[in-house]
Amino acid sequence: MQYNFKPVNINADSPEGVVFPDLKERVIEKRGHVITFTLAQVEENTRQHEKVKRELEAKRDLENAKMINIEGFHPFVKELSEEDLHTAWMYFESKSISKVCESKLKELYAQMLNDKNEVEEIKKQIPELNVSPIVEEATKIINDK
Repeated sequence: MQYNFKPVNINADSPEGVVFPDLKERVIEKRGHVITFTLAQVEENTRQHEKVKRELEAKRDLENAKMINIEGFHPFVKELSEEDLHTAWMYFESKSISKVCESKLKELYAQMLNDKNEVEEIKKQIPELNVSPIVEEATKIINDK
């Protein structure tokens, strides 16, 4: 591959108005394929890679420490097969999600009951809202035409 600066095209009314970009901001062409980038972009990409590398190493070390802790208090986990560990994890995940859903459903049922009671009270106080389902269906049919 061959690398060259991409030519700078500057339109200016006078030579005094010409401003050349900083060398790190100059676009570089990679010959063979035309890929353009700046040295500043490469340096930023390298900084991002270093940051992700540090984060992954820290996450790995944290998870390894958790495993050592668990193995210390529950040594039987070292004897479980990958399949058994995976099965236990799937069961635990499903059980946790099921608990959350059950809790949310209880809240939803309570809210639905509250809404139903409120609608009944509204209809008691405003009898004009008591329309039979047959009339509602007929109104829909008429309005859809």
